[in-house]
Amino acid sequence: LVLSKNRDALRHHPMTPVSGNVNGDITIVVFFDYQCGYCKRMLKILLDISKAHNDVKIVLKEYPILGPVSTLAAQVALAAKKQNKYAEIHAALMQLRGRLSEPAVFQIAKEVGLTTEQLREDMMDPKILKHLTRTRELGKRLMIRGTPAFIINNTISPGALTKHQLLELIAQARDKR
Repeated sequence: LVLSKNRDALRHHPMTPVSGNVNGDITIVVFFDYQCGYCKRMLKILLDISKAHNDVKIVLKEYPILGPVSTLAAQVALAAKKQNKYAEIHAALMQLRGRLSEPAVFQIAKEVGLTTEQLREDMMDPKILKHLTRTRELGKRLMIRGTPAFIINNTISPGALTKHQLLELIAQARDKR
């Protein structure tokens, strides 16, 4: 019931990045944090699935719960959308090995071709801050206490999943169509 009440907020928020087939009829919503090691490991699995299954849409919920640097990284990533570089910075932040820090976030931004002066201005957009607050509130309503967390159909799966487990959930979602 909580999932159906929050369906639009989960799947269709205009500020929420989407990868895979944006019109796919199987939706994977993933709540993640750039400092979460398990989230980083899931990146390749999600990319593989979106390439191999053209009916899958992946909704990326920035859920910075591991401290101020997580929030900064989420703000930067969302601000990068204005320069059409969200996918690039998202992948680069997820692939970063070692500790995330403010200098590291802006170094990565520079490396993926973002104009950092513009980025610093855009990341303070009240819409981005409001969106992150709303996503945190949504996560709390859904009782998502950690990252990653996946929602496929009407199932919340907390924690990292194997590729096999994700494919199983996708198959179940297809069966319910």
